[in-house]
Amino acid sequence: MKIEVSLYMNKVRLSKILYLLIIFVLVTAIFLIYANIEPPYNFIFLLIAMFVFLIPGRVVGHYYRDFFTARKLLNKKNYEKSIKYNKRFIEQIEEKPWIKRLMWLSWGIYTKDIEAMSFNNIGTALLHMEEYNQSKDYFEKAITIDESYPLPHFNLAIIYLIEGDKEMAHNYYRDAGKLGFKGTSFDKLVNKIQELYASVEGKIEEKE
Repeated sequence: MKIEVSLYMNKVRLSKILYLLIIFVLVTAIFLIYANIEPPYNFIFLLIAMFVFLIPGRVVGHYYRDFFTARKLLNKKNYEKSIKYNKRFIEQIEEKPWIKRLMWLSWGIYTKDIEAMSFNNIGTALLHMEEYNQSKDYFEKAITIDESYPLPHFNLAIIYLIEGDKEMAHNYYRDAGKLGFKGTSFDKLVNKIQELYASVEGKIEEKE
């Protein structure tokens, strides 16, 4: 188990390093080729290079439209609509499983499985809606698809803290860290949850 966890954590680090390395190599290659081509052909080459780089993004944007829409809605705190679009995207994956492979044209530091990301995002929306049992189910689904994906582990730690199960919360928090997610410390997370609930209870008392 220790070897597996170490491999997962190294995978996240390697993904980050590889991402920066690819960008560096591509930019350097384009600059060198551009510098060694006479005008106006160097400008034509630059236009072609820009067009080629735009193709993967356009393809991903087309097939992952519902996913990106759901994520924008989640950021805007429109949780119900975000869930709707995520579920529709998951249905699309079930009908066309091959579109999951398009994730390799995009970039994901913590997971390369777009379906796992969708389940985690649904769980996050439900968490904000205080639907903790349903939220837990979706985080667990995300982990089932990609057990090395640290974000649902971290989110489950939050839920178990809310439910008062500090031991389970600590276990999931620890797993998230071992899998490469470096968030706030566990003690700070506990304090943050306590402060949140104290604030909510204070507002309720004021209304009463």
